[in-house]
Amino acid sequence: MGNCFVKEHVKEELKEHVKEELKEHVKEELKEHVKEEVKEHVKEELKEHVKEEVKEEVKEEVKEEVKEEVKEEVKEEVKEENLYKYCTDENTPYYSYENLKKKIKVLRIIDGDTVDIALYHDETNKIFKYRVRMYGIDTPEKRPPKNDPNRDKEIAASKRSSDSLKKILEENNNIVVGLFYKPDKYGRLMCTFYDKNGDDINKLMVKNGHAYEYFGKTKQKYKEDSE
Repeated sequence: MGNCFVKEHVKEELKEHVKEELKEHVKEELKEHVKEEVKEHVKEELKEHVKEEVKEEVKEEVKEEVKEEVKEEVKEEVKEENLYKYCTDENTPYYSYENLKKKIKVLRIIDGDTVDIALYHDETNKIFKYRVRMYGIDTPEKRPPKNDPNRDKEIAASKRSSDSLKKILEENNNIVVGLFYKPDKYGRLMCTFYDKNGDDINKLMVKNGHAYEYFGKTKQKYKEDSE
């Protein structure tokens, strides 16, 4: 009977002891679990905090970038406002190709003394089209007055002149050297063309009888024997 009592008593003590041990063990497990939860919670809080800090930093960076952009815009506006401030009719020169000598391409023949050309523009690195009058020559009119008694003959002569120029240009693959002068009274560029051998094409047109010399003033009237 006494032994049974002792056994029960020991059992109860052991139970209490195990309970305490288990409590401590569970506490440790819970601690770790809670730690992880708290970590995640703190992470989220920190993320939000850091986000706000980064937002402020980025705001400042963007502000500086925008400031620089606005500065440049304002500079350009001020430049534009002042660009023509001191320009007058007296002190503003015309843009001129006078004395320029460079290779060009003939794009289209208008008549025996007028063509459209492609000219490379050094300042813009682009190619532009210009209408050019051949300097120092004139050719029969493509569209003479309807009351001109020699009208049909002049139209035929004009075609021969254009065909002659076309043949010369084709022999040079339509690439020639142009020497530029002041524009004529209509604003067209004036030009002497030189072939691949350096020969003056303008003079060649006169020599071949498809043009005559002309340096302004009154144009020579077409005559059948003027070719």
